[in-house]
Amino acid sequence: MDTPQWNLYRYTNAVWASELCPGHKLVLLALMHYMRSDRLFAYPGLENLRKDTSMSRTKLVAYLKDLKTAGWLDRSSPPEGTMTQPGREPNCYYLPPRGRVPVLPPHCLQVRTGHLNNLRRGPSSKDSLNG
Repeated sequence: MDTPQWNLYRYTNAVWASELCPGHKLVLLALMHYMRSDRLFAYPGLENLRKDTSMSRTKLVAYLKDLKTAGWLDRSSPPEGTMTQPGREPNCYYLPPRGRVPVLPPHCLQVRTGHLNNLRRGPSSKDSLNG
């Protein structure tokens, strides 16, 4: 039995509501921009994603790897019959099966913990509007 796929709209809402850090969220939403509701995969190319997110190629690749490892997306070859450039096998990104529960990448947990620690410490004299 096939696992039902996500509805693109619902998955987008889940990403917005998630506790992903801003960089991971931006990369995932930029990638999803290339998907259609009847085709829950995309292969925009790293250069297009790099331009969309204003990130370096190195940082973009690291975020994509984190998102795949944490279960937010899958990566493989495009489906049979998909038009691609001759001689090139692009990376194709898919939404994960609906039953899979993604986790936060370790980087997001570090960012979140650091943010909470800053909130617990309270404002510093540098944060003051008067000083």
